[in-house]
Amino acid sequence: MLGALNKVKRYPREAAFRRQQGVPYIRFVMNRDGKVLSVRLERSSGVRSLDEEALSLPKRAAPLPRPPEEVKGDSIELVVPVEFFMS
Repeated sequence: MLGALNKVKRYPREAAFRRQQGVPYIRFVMNRDGKVLSVRLERSSGVRSLDEEALSLPKRAAPLPRPPEEVKGDSIELVVPVEFFMS
């Protein structure tokens, strides 16, 4: 799942210019077909542009990889960290 999100992740221009870093946590719900049903910020990075980019990732990456069969339920709720670090 993180791989799919990281493929579409962009470092916000304003945050890069200011050399801001952080790790927002997002909570999202998806169905078994990988469609994103909802997204919300679980924990802020403290940098608005990083939080906003993290919130946009699941829908931009959709459809997400289907969950494995051993994961039960019609929908799956995940909390994931989205890392933004300058190299």
